[in-house]
Amino acid sequence: MPFREIRGHRTLLSIVSRAIARDTIPPSLLLTGPKGVGKSLVAQVAAEVMNCRTPVEANGGLAIDSCGVCSVCNRIQRGSYPDVIELEPTESGSIVVDQIRVVLGQVGYKPFEARRRVVIVDEADMMVTAAQNALLKTLEEPNESTQMILVTSRPDLLLDTVRSRCPQLRFGLLDVEEIIAVLAQRVEVDEVSARSAAVLAGGSAGQAIKVASGELVESRQAALGLLDVVSAAQDARSRLNGAKDFFASTGKRLALPAIRQEFRVRLGALTSLLRDIELISVGAPVPLANADLEESLKRLAVSFSGGRSRHAFSVVDKALDAIERNVSPKVVSDWLSCQL
Repeated sequence: MPFREIRGHRTLLSIVSRAIARDTIPPSLLLTGPKGVGKSLVAQVAAEVMNCRTPVEANGGLAIDSCGVCSVCNRIQRGSYPDVIELEPTESGSIVVDQIRVVLGQVGYKPFEARRRVVIVDEADMMVTAAQNALLKTLEEPNESTQMILVTSRPDLLLDTVRSRCPQLRFGLLDVEEIIAVLAQRVEVDEVSARSAAVLAGGSAGQAIKVASGELVESRQAALGLLDVVSAAQDARSRLNGAKDFFASTGKRLALPAIRQEFRVRLGALTSLLRDIELISVGAPVPLANADLEESLKRLAVSFSGGRSRHAFSVVDKALDAIERNVSPKVVSDWLSCQL
């Protein structure tokens, strides 16, 4: 996918395109912003533009773009191009020092066939401290033939020494129309469902794709179940029982990183339901993101009136922050159910 087909972020794409065209792109970049807005995609397409066999001049503020169809572009898209290296967390949930050392052993040599080798570190905030320190020398003394791109939604978890050596490009949330356009490219979905998914996604195309493809059905039901429990609970025991069901699906055996990710998704679904409850409470003439649950939400709106839904928003936000800071999902779930 060339730059010209990416939805949103036009100013950032123009900056990157001009820097590549003029050969002034910094040797290390840090792409930051919310999850699911296209940071990793932009990193991959930048690698295409740097190495495309038949780059094209593009309009819309783009100085240069990849063709998107040559053998190099195709192999980069498939993840089979030897000079584009993508690092991501292992099953342990971390990027460990051995992964970094393997990459550093490669960047000391000339690229196999590329004009410029590109190393993309996705979820860079998951690098353990030793891995970040191992990367420092390369960031301080970059190889002319290697481009480093770090991608993260939590730059505050990177060492100051790492952040200070990488110019930062901050990505914002996508608007509803941009997300609908992404869904039209990636998922077979009707217009009404696409708009509903885009509203529910909170500015994240990645989240919208999960919604449109049905991946969030279970998470939304878990969130609705928690709200049902806490709206009627008379004591802490009842709330904690509700937390147990919300924390994770029964019958699943998941590694901790997968549990964290599933819990994040459930918190996102909870936020969406609370938004709709607040809209119903104040009588706002705005379409509901979960229109198919309108009757259930109207019933819950009675219990969550008088500012309770707004308080619940802040509670969920604190829960999300705690999960990002590696607090136990079970502990967060118990706390959440007692605070809603």
